[in-house]
Amino acid sequence: MSFALLDKAAILAGDVTITYKDLFLNIERYAQLLGQKPGSKIVIFSENRIEWAYLLFGIWRLQSTCVPMDAMSSAEDLAYMISDCTPDAVVCSEKTREVMAEALDSITHSPEVFVLEEMLEPAAAIEPDTILDDLPALAKDDTAFILYTSGTTGKPVVTVLLNGRPLTI
Repeated sequence: MSFALLDKAAILAGDVTITYKDLFLNIERYAQLLGQKPGSKIVIFSENRIEWAYLLFGIWRLQSTCVPMDAMSSAEDLAYMISDCTPDAVVCSEKTREVMAEALDSITHSPEVFVLEEMLEPAAAIEPDTILDDLPALAKDDTAFILYTSGTTGKPVVTVLLNGRPLTI
C-alpha cells in the first residue's frame, strides 16, 4: 500500500472514520498489548465494536489464531469452548466480563485475561512511516479462525478455517 493512501478512509463506523494509518497503528498497538507468541490462540468475547477489528488484525499480526465467541454465549457454553480450544489469552469487554469470569471459574484452563476498557496503556512508540515494514507472512496452512456454532442442537461444534482458504460470507 502506498504511504499516500494512509490518510484515506479504511473503516466507516457510524460517524467515525478510521484512516488506514490509524487502523494500522491500532493493529500494531493491540498486537503489542496482547504480547502473545506466534501460534497462540486468542479468544475475542465482546459485543460488536471497532476494537474488534483492531484485535482481529492484531492477532493475525502476531501470526496467531483468532477464536471469536458470541458475546451472548452462556457461561456454560463459554466454559465448554474455552476448555475445548485451550486459548493462551481471552479478551472480553466490561459488558462480557462477568460471564467470562463465571466461565473461567468453572474450568481448570487459565488463559491470560484482557479487558478491552483496560487496554488503554500506550504501546511502544510506533513510527507511522514503518507501519508496513516487517509484516509477517501468514502460512496458508496456519489456522486463521477457530469458530464455534451457537450450540442450538447441543454442545457447540468447532470449525477451523486456514489462512489459505477463502472465506465466503
